[in-house]
Amino acid sequence: MNNNIKKPKFNVGDYVRISREKQVFEKGYTWNWSEEIFKIVQVIPHAVPVYRLEDLDKDPIEGTFYEMELQKVTKPEAFKIAYIVRSKGTKGKRQHLVHWRGYPKKSRSWIFDKDLV
Repeated sequence: MNNNIKKPKFNVGDYVRISREKQVFEKGYTWNWSEEIFKIVQVIPHAVPVYRLEDLDKDPIEGTFYEMELQKVTKPEAFKIAYIVRSKGTKGKRQHLVHWRGYPKKSRSWIFDKDLV
């Protein structure tokens, strides 16, 4: 067995954010991590382990990621809304197509008024 293989920091099924690359001398208050959350689907053991990810829609993310590019998070029960795209329905059964903050357009979804927090 190869003793140079490091024990992975993350496990399959863990939820993570991806590091946002900053430019040299970039200043300002911006997140260093993606707002979108991903799930680890494969751990590839190497001297420095790498990980394969998928988004919450179960679409695979291209490439592999090193531990230093990932931040472990808990899967939130509530997500932040960037804006409401449009609304439909009548009072009591009104729905809104929402764009989730930090997520791509494909993740937009319809939610009921009662589910807005």
